[in-house]
Amino acid sequence: MPGLFGGSSTKSEAHLRKALAFDPTSVITRLFLAETLIDLNRNAEARQELQAAIAAPESKEWAPEDVTFRRHARLLLQQIK
Repeated sequence: MPGLFGGSSTKSEAHLRKALAFDPTSVITRLFLAETLIDLNRNAEARQELQAAIAAPESKEWAPEDVTFRRHARLLLQQIK
């Protein structure tokens, strides 16, 4: 949630890292974490998360969505290099 509405990038990072403890191969969680890290001006860490999202194994349940998420991760990775 944007800071304007009470959201916090710091809280977002904490929640996303907890989510990764349950599913470390989640493409969308790594993508959201990378976006959060970019908001926190931590681009080196964001690059690592984007690379992990791109390299994550395909999920049977989320295969069509993961294609879109990986595409977004690749674009973001190009933007912050």
